[in-house]
Amino acid sequence: MTMQRFSVRFCVGIALAMFFGSGCSKHPVPPGLPKLYSCVVTITQEGQPVSDATVSLILNDGSRPWAISGSTNASGVATMQTQAHFTGAPAGIYKVCVFKTIQEGTPITIVPAMGESAAVTIIPSFYVVDPKYDRYDTTPLELSIAAKGKTQATFDAGKEVRIRVAD
Repeated sequence: MTMQRFSVRFCVGIALAMFFGSGCSKHPVPPGLPKLYSCVVTITQEGQPVSDATVSLILNDGSRPWAISGSTNASGVATMQTQAHFTGAPAGIYKVCVFKTIQEGTPITIVPAMGESAAVTIIPSFYVVDPKYDRYDTTPLELSIAAKGKTQATFDAGKEVRIRVAD
């Protein structure tokens, strides 16, 4: 009886240690991931919030050791995440890249030639944020994330544009 109790306690203890020791996250922390600091970015165009935009942070030197990005909500606010699963961003000075397109207009159906796959329907896409804001080498937006506290910043991504995306 004593041996059986010990075995049950031992097994339960091991199971609990494995459960709590592994954390509740579905995603393991990548090796070398630095400490992350809360970072919330708001994107506007002429003072109006930009919803459904993708915001990416790229270190000022152009290196990309970690993917840092977020999507803006209806208020233009994006909470930055590292590696798509970890809230926050490492301390550093970053270029802020903003990307947003919309689809509008009459759908165009491309009928395949004989022997090719099925027809494809394309809806014209347009950049609504000037593409210069999406490139590390042309965006004028910069952000410094300090190794303490929370970083909050608002950026204006210029006037809304309608530039056709090449099909």
